[in-house]
Amino acid sequence: MPDLKNAPEESDPVWDLLARDAQGHQVAVSPWFSTRVSAKALATPQNGRRPSSSLLRWLIPIPLACSALLALAAWNHSRISEDRFEQNMELLASSGYDYEV
Repeated sequence: MPDLKNAPEESDPVWDLLARDAQGHQVAVSPWFSTRVSAKALATPQNGRRPSSSLLRWLIPIPLACSALLALAAWNHSRISEDRFEQNMELLASSGYDYEV
């Protein structure tokens, strides 16, 4: 049966139709449904959030993001170092200086 205390203040034709239908067609409570809802309610922590889920929310993505950032920085550094090395070797080869001792 619908709760008429929480009914909308203005007259809503859909609400009125549903309320009349619910009063005319009573539905028995399913024992399976009530058992399932009760079991879920008892299994849910009272504070609404499991501490492990909030801990895993930060302990997994932050190290992964840091690892990806470090890998990107290392790749970029090696690429720039390689380009500078090639430029310096070209300068050295074109200078004509005799490096034999």
